Amino acid sequence: MTNDRADSGVQAPRKALASPAAIVGCFFGVGMLPLFPGTWASAAAGGMYAAMVAAGAANHASVAGLALFFSALALIAGSGAERAFGRKDPPRFVLDEFAGYFLTVSFLGSYTYLAGFIGFLAFRLFDIIKPFPARRLEQLPRAWGILLDDLAAAVYANLTLRLALLIFGWVFTNRG
Repeated sequence: MTNDRADSGVQAPRKALASPAAIVGCFFGVGMLPLFPGTWASAAAGGMYAAMVAAGAANHASVAGLALFFSALALIAGSGAERAFGRKDPPRFVLDEFAGYFLTVSFLGSYTYLAGFIGFLAFRLFDIIKPFPARRLEQLPRAWGILLDDLAAAVYANLTLRLALLIFGWVFTNRG
């Protein structure tokens, strides 16, 4: 997903909605939400993360496992979704946002609501501004271009979170 511009306000063609790759790629409707599908998807991923924190299930394996799961799903469905929507990196395809968000909050020393929220803000910022090499990765063919720019943005966001943890660690570790 490049960012939230382009055709995000235009209704998806019926043909696209008949494609299993497009349905999965839109994460069963999240990508169809109006105006900012990438932001909606990142917020949905943040909600999943918050539920994991609440259940005590957020840890290195579960969070990184979801990053890997959504990355694999994006690679599997990405090219088919591009064909279904008739364009490269369709804004409604949001599995890359899920993969990027979960990579952002992976392998942290602290899995808290605050880390999840700051991770959401950092990921959206870096996904929109696309620092090097994200913009170049976006040009890769098919599903690789859809996914890898978001993972590059997630690395920047993860490093930002790590810096915040280093500087303000006591804030992040307080679950109360």
